[in-house]
Amino acid sequence: VTISVAYLEEPPGGGDPFLEEERMLARNICDRIAEFMARKTASERAREREALLETMFAQTTDAVILVDGETGRIFNFNETACRSLGYGPEEFSRLSVRDIQAEHSPEEIGRNMEALAKGHALAFETRHLCKNGEARDVDLAMRRIEHGGQPYVCAVWRDVTEQKAREGEQLLLTERLQLQSRLLAALS
Repeated sequence: VTISVAYLEEPPGGGDPFLEEERMLARNICDRIAEFMARKTASERAREREALLETMFAQTTDAVILVDGETGRIFNFNETACRSLGYGPEEFSRLSVRDIQAEHSPEEIGRNMEALAKGHALAFETRHLCKNGEARDVDLAMRRIEHGGQPYVCAVWRDVTEQKAREGEQLLLTERLQLQSRLLAALS
């Protein structure tokens, strides 16, 4: 920051027209303007980063939720999470982990939350309940995070129901072919 001062006339005596106090005041004004500009720039960068993170969160094809680490209630989520289970955003925001977990008992959920609180990351296959009562197979990964001094669990899952169905069909076909091969070998 630079301050320029112009005089319409030559100062009397041709010497330095400023008192030391005036120079200090000008320096302080420049410093404050520079600090303000630095804070404004940092704030703009933080908003840009936040907007980028929100875009990434919204655009991912995996379901992502943030769960309150103390209550188990769903705190935040992307559209994929609520849509994949057949809920609207308003309905989904009122749910907890227990409402969507199809396989684990409340005790198992509690043990998982304790493990996460101790810093363990968890990943396993499980089933989630849809709004219509249907259960979906999911690959789930969870990790504890902290934001603003508050513990949360970040859970990310991918629906693998169709993949598991194809694998089951493939296994059934393989078993049938093996049985047919054994029958043909026995007949010949």
